Amino acid sequence: MRAYYFQQTFGELYHDTDKDYYVIAPKGFLNLDKWKQLMTATLKLVETKKFTKALADHRQMEIINQEGQNYIAGEVFPKLFQLGLRCVAVVENENVFSQVTADKVYEQAEQKAAKSNINFQEARFVTIQQAENWLNAAQLAKAI
Repeated sequence: MRAYYFQQTFGELYHDTDKDYYVIAPKGFLNLDKWKQLMTATLKLVETKKFTKALADHRQMEIINQEGQNYIAGEVFPKLFQLGLRCVAVVENENVFSQVTADKVYEQAEQKAAKSNINFQEARFVTIQQAENWLNAAQLAKAI
């Protein structure tokens, strides 16, 4: 059964109750206000449900503008790491420009995780099934 936590024309946030990860699916071009709405819901969900894994479905997302990149990488990911997020499977958009802007966000997030000694795993896929298979197989290292 699918439980929705955020559902707007510009994005969805949900999880299937038989899965141990949530799905975030931005749609179209999001200005900073829309990113903040979607990410605020995401932070609340991760805090409440204690998710350590996520599937980021970028198939319908357009580019992430510089403001959005700075906000997500600089503010959201550090908070997600504090809340326990450690693993993200990304289903990429076919548009190379969308991929490039998303890559920038994840590269910055990985750098922030490394500086904080956080074991953050991120992988990119073409299909939802590939991403789900990877998340289901992902074994998160326990902090010592």
